[in-house]
Amino acid sequence: MTWADLTKQVDEMVALVTSYSGRPIPSSELPQAKQEFRRSLVQKFVVENVITQAAAKEGIALDEAYLAKEIATIEKETGKKFDELLAEHPAGAERAKELIEKGMLEKRLLDEKVFSQIVVSAEEVQAALDKNAAELALANETMADYAKQIAE
Repeated sequence: MTWADLTKQVDEMVALVTSYSGRPIPSSELPQAKQEFRRSLVQKFVVENVITQAAAKEGIALDEAYLAKEIATIEKETGKKFDELLAEHPAGAERAKELIEKGMLEKRLLDEKVFSQIVVSAEEVQAALDKNAAELALANETMADYAKQIAE
């Protein structure tokens, strides 16, 4: 990412905030807002690069079959064609496709290397349910006592 890229993205974020809020960011707040946007974008850039490097190291990529499956899921969930969704994105179709593909790569990395390693037994599920049920019962009891005290 170059400084020009960062500046362009910050300007896009300012435009998006203005568009969504219906009013521009006050000039007195604009420098601080731009600084926060820059910080956020740089952090996002670093995280994306770490994810991309981890995926490459693990041999994970977005092949055509995976992309087709994910795009079909998106279309089913939204009821719109993928190209329509890209065209509607405020940052433009090309940027939207790039962002979506980065998200897909992150999802695939997590699915294959993290979530697939997590195993929860039926006993663990039941223990969590039992623990939460006891905590909920205590909270309900406390609230009932509080309501009773207020009524008196």
